[in-house]
Amino acid sequence: MISPALSTTLFSLLAFALFFSDHVILWRVSGAGVKGVKMIILLAVASYVAVAIIHYFLLNNFVVEHYAALPFFAFLMMAYLHLYVGVDRSVSIRVLGELYVAVDGRLSLDELRKNYSGDHMIRHRVELMVNEKWLEEANGFFRVSRKAALLARITIALKKLYGIDMGG
Repeated sequence: MISPALSTTLFSLLAFALFFSDHVILWRVSGAGVKGVKMIILLAVASYVAVAIIHYFLLNNFVVEHYAALPFFAFLMMAYLHLYVGVDRSVSIRVLGELYVAVDGRLSLDELRKNYSGDHMIRHRVELMVNEKWLEEANGFFRVSRKAALLARITIALKKLYGIDMGG
């Protein structure tokens, strides 16, 4: 017999795994009009309910512990949404990715400005990343530092997984 704590944890993890797989598949095959936080929330609710229904039909009962699984599932979703929105919308993370894949791994501030509206926005972000040692500046060009290279690679991999172009 599985303990209630393990059962609750497994229920949440299964619901999250179903959500994640549905999210990746839907984002890769659908257009921009379908993608968004509202659709993510809808997928999360549907995944949780689907796992509850599957559990009910497989085991012919609905255990109260699964109500306790909801807070853990909500925590997983909040953490995931934070990651997803960062990858999808963060200007700083987008700049790291662009610099990482650029020819010779470097771009000038003028080259970066071409992809963003608002001079202050991009200049401020780049200056902040230089100060925090995420970027290195040499002769008017910026490179991803060793400290930020792993984050840039992860971001690029996640964007490819979701089918999001480098522009967001």
